[in-house]
Amino acid sequence: MPAWEAYFDESGDKDQGRVFTLAGYIFRSDRARILEGKWGKALSDAGVPFFHMVDCAHGNRAFKHLSKDSRSKLAKHCIDLIKQHASCGFCCAFNPNRFSHPMGLKKLEDPYTQAVNFTLLHVTARLNYNDSFPLLNVCFEAGHASQGSARKYIDETINLVGLLRSRIPPEIRFATKKEAVLLQCADLLAWQAATDIKNRADEIRPRRKDFISLLEAQHHFMYFMADNEFNLLTDREPIREGRLTDEYVKELFSTKTDSTQRLKEIQRMFDAQGLSEFGTDAIIGRKLPSQS
Repeated sequence: MPAWEAYFDESGDKDQGRVFTLAGYIFRSDRARILEGKWGKALSDAGVPFFHMVDCAHGNRAFKHLSKDSRSKLAKHCIDLIKQHASCGFCCAFNPNRFSHPMGLKKLEDPYTQAVNFTLLHVTARLNYNDSFPLLNVCFEAGHASQGSARKYIDETINLVGLLRSRIPPEIRFATKKEAVLLQCADLLAWQAATDIKNRADEIRPRRKDFISLLEAQHHFMYFMADNEFNLLTDREPIREGRLTDEYVKELFSTKTDSTQRLKEIQRMFDAQGLSEFGTDAIIGRKLPSQS
């Protein structure tokens, strides 16, 4: 019976900006231990205490002594390590400006808690597909303002809802990046994904080459909003471009105030194509309850 581990970190803040991501990876435990050793050596050789993607990209804090070329090589090496040892990457993204209405489920009104919920559901579904009785340990980055509500929701529902069809609930904890080294892999994906979403929405910069390289490994991306309606779109091939999914993401995270109508049009296109929840592109819509 193989044991699995998952690590997730967030990028962005629900009260600031338009892109929030909760992202990370699942690993077989034996591969996780190997990666921890190689990851630590890479950082030690570079002279940095731990990996933080935003600082590596801009040469700040612990990375300020490194040249741009050295930082680029370190990020590439870390990406290669993730591709070699991770089983699958996951990213759940939303626009806080499009999460302005309650969902009718009091415990899930907070978007961070909702992102945690979706992430756990997708990860456990992935493992149930590959392994009838998976043992899973999940670690989230500690410190988010809504950590308490997410922890309460998990504790109250994990056994009742049965996230795992095998009825073996995952063990879940919150830790710092120093306490759980592989949270640093999650940090890398969370920042890269958030940056890519902004670039796609603004159409100013092309995709980062290191992000394209990262996406050569298997990743599942989820985008959701609760703005009069609740919609969830999943994308199992985020490396592909030029699809309807790209336009949906562009509109969802756009700074324009008139993108709602176009989002509804795209949703109708998905519906007309009969795309299911498990397809490459999928969208699920649910009318939210009245606010009266």
